[in-house]
Amino acid sequence: MPDSGKEHHEQQVPACCPALSPEADSKEQLRAIKEAAAQKNARAVPELIKLIESIFDPYEPSTRQLLESAVRALGEIGDRRAIPTLMKQLHNAFYKIQAEAVKALGKIQAEEAVDSIRQITRNICAPDFLRLAAVEALGEIASKQAINHLQQLAEDDQIPSALQRKASQALHSIQGFW
Repeated sequence: MPDSGKEHHEQQVPACCPALSPEADSKEQLRAIKEAAAQKNARAVPELIKLIESIFDPYEPSTRQLLESAVRALGEIGDRRAIPTLMKQLHNAFYKIQAEAVKALGKIQAEEAVDSIRQITRNICAPDFLRLAAVEALGEIASKQAINHLQQLAEDDQIPSALQRKASQALHSIQGFW
């Protein structure tokens, strides 16, 4: 019996995956990452995870760009298998990579990340863009725990007003909350 188009597509190895190998050229890796994200290619997730875990020198600008793009791609793809890897990136030395991980966890609606993301919103040493991304992610996750924290933020006069506003906006965007 001939394969249906769907079965045939599922059996094919995505063209982007070989270029995601840690040994591939960084320009090819970047192209493949963007392609995997644009196509929301879940089959690329294991290769993206391997690539992220193989990066040992995030201080090199091109490597940092690769890492940032791979983390962003995992969020765009939205596959829950990426959650442990994304959670590790919340502790990355670079705030921009942390912010991409926070955004990705929000897109995946990773309830298991709420406590870690909540800690970022309360970290007065973290830059505002990271804290704002964390508030947005809590709004996307929209679990009971996330909503409780957003309510606390919206009512807290001790935090920057931009964070308070963002928390209020996130609460308003949660369907059925208000």
